[in-house]
Amino acid sequence: MTRNILFFILTLLCCTQGAFAQKTLSLSDAATRSVLYSSGTIQRNNQIGGYFFLMQNDQIDKTTNAYSLHVMDENLNRVRNIKFKATAYLRLQEAAANDSSMAFLFFYPMDKKYELRIYSNNGELLQTYTRAFDSNKRRLHLQDMSLHNESEGNRTLFEVGNQGYMAVFVRWQSRGTCTYDINFYDVEKHKTSKFSPGVADRDFLRADFLAKTDSLLFLEISNRRSSRASSSIMAFNIYTKKKAFEINSNKEKWQFEPSAVLPVPGQDTIVMVGKYFEKDVKHLKSNGKGIAIYRVSRNTGAILTRTYNSWETDISRHYTCNKKGQNDENGYLFLHNATLGPDGKIFVAAEGYHRRVYAYGVVHSTLFLPFHMMPSFTTVANADMVILEFNKIDKLVKAVTYDKQTTRMMSRMDFLNRHMVARTMRSVGLFGYRFIHPGGDASHFSICYYNRRTSGDEKGYFTYLRYNGQKFRQYEIPIISKEIRNTILPAKPGFLLIVEDNRKEKTVEMRMEKIS
Repeated sequence: MTRNILFFILTLLCCTQGAFAQKTLSLSDAATRSVLYSSGTIQRNNQIGGYFFLMQNDQIDKTTNAYSLHVMDENLNRVRNIKFKATAYLRLQEAAANDSSMAFLFFYPMDKKYELRIYSNNGELLQTYTRAFDSNKRRLHLQDMSLHNESEGNRTLFEVGNQGYMAVFVRWQSRGTCTYDINFYDVEKHKTSKFSPGVADRDFLRADFLAKTDSLLFLEISNRRSSRASSSIMAFNIYTKKKAFEINSNKEKWQFEPSAVLPVPGQDTIVMVGKYFEKDVKHLKSNGKGIAIYRVSRNTGAILTRTYNSWETDISRHYTCNKKGQNDENGYLFLHNATLGPDGKIFVAAEGYHRRVYAYGVVHSTLFLPFHMMPSFTTVANADMVILEFNKIDKLVKAVTYDKQTTRMMSRMDFLNRHMVARTMRSVGLFGYRFIHPGGDASHFSICYYNRRTSGDEKGYFTYLRYNGQKFRQYEIPIISKEIRNTILPAKPGFLLIVEDNRKEKTVEMRMEKIS
């Protein structure tokens, strides 16, 4: 009862201070120069409930640091400052909160473990859970951690109402076997439980997060062993801790690879958007036949409608491409995410990627060929942003291209399939796209991405395409100094949070910027 009263008072104070939310806020003071280790959003009720900033305040010894975990609410008001000591090698991956507690997922690469810490709203440490992993799999876990983009929502840790939290972990096993676990953490009863699928010998099961609704968690479950390759979309009930339903791609006419899962407001319907492939084609080696949109019952998992837009016929009418979806300028399209606009129309944010001859690499690799382990003659780069608009019956009606500067992928990938390289680019953040952000009402939203062109002292721009219910308008936020690391996070509807990390001065400043 006391905690609930404290939380109510804190919420009331935050509301009264909301008028000051747009002022610049600094996390450093003159006495203690701090270094920003991690930052991100705190997810609550499937929305942004606040922010976390993990700062290093001091170095205790060669292996131990003193940290401050700053917690802000959605209006950028200070909520809590949690101080602790830990190893110098750690990363705060994700955070979530409910009405009575906050959960933070830490990753310790050198200690070979994950750690989930659950705090009360007044900063008291309630529970700590540790998950160790094999030291031989450290590189693979580092790779999985890199899949998370701090500008996006959570992909591993989620709140389950006042019951507690759930987390999806990859489990690397011996002999190349891989599977996943879904762990549940009951804060009130101090109990844990786990869902673990059965895995056959040498299977390679992966669970990739798609979406979370008020009661369901959607995962793409893929078996990447060539002899038993399969893909399915699985929905788990986060309260019963059981599988709600499964859509098996192998039982469909075409294989389906989802890029976005969207609940339809006011309806018991889920929209799934992604590419579709022929049955005998591996997804990593093909761009597919086109874009498919499924409308699915949220209660039973039954597919209500299936709509296919092929590159060759439907899409090429509005976006110039061949039957493989290749454009002369943009190359292929990577589907990042989708959102629902007014009247149930679907908008998809896509970005081009292509492989080109790398002139410098050709000269350098030819002249020094005897000294090269892996010569490089080509490079893969991202290209322009393309916004695809679909009508009420899920057919493409418009495709608009927005020019932006290309960013080259690392070289020495001549012998890898370009579509596989594109997934790597997405993992390490070399695509410009960051997130789709809601506006003040259902008919407004913004598609946000980086445009890393250089002009004078400017490193580039953070661009957002704001949809006002009828059309898009393009706006840019300049990223000025090369000495400052700029991170732009989604904020409450209609706002962006701009974080400026000056490593030289060891200062961190942030501000809210209104975009609609």
